[in-house]
Amino acid sequence: MLVCFHIAAINEDPFQMRLSLSLRLALMFALLSLVTASAIGFYLYHSLGKELVRRDDQTLPGRLERMESLLNNTASIDVLRQQPQLYANMLGNTDNVLSVLNSDGDVLIEINPPGLPVPTASLATGTGVIFSSGEAGQPYRLASYLTRIHQRPLTLVAGKKP
Repeated sequence: MLVCFHIAAINEDPFQMRLSLSLRLALMFALLSLVTASAIGFYLYHSLGKELVRRDDQTLPGRLERMESLLNNTASIDVLRQQPQLYANMLGNTDNVLSVLNSDGDVLIEINPPGLPVPTASLATGTGVIFSSGEAGQPYRLASYLTRIHQRPLTLVAGKKP
């Protein structure tokens, strides 16, 4: 009898242990829960990113309209160039960008705390707000608008670093 036990022990492979049905079901449920939670997290992460871009697309044209109104209500742009703290306070934090460019692409007014690349005047064409995104070491979102202030064509650019 001792020999039979020894032969059975030799044939038994420790890596082929049979798991109980309840343990196998528990492991499958855990794996399914992990995959489901990961898929939901992935979906929510990307949905939030799209929602933030949409929110920025709603706020940036408002900033352009406020800047256009401010420019229309002043005697000249030079007066505003001498008071950069006026629109720096209007932006509110260091993630926002505001630029006013003339038709030659020269920067007349610029508030750019995050150091994003200065856009060109050709960024805005026609009569609507144009949105653009970029990656210059950091992601950003820009809205540009071509307008006439005191009979001069100007490009207003507002931007935000997410």
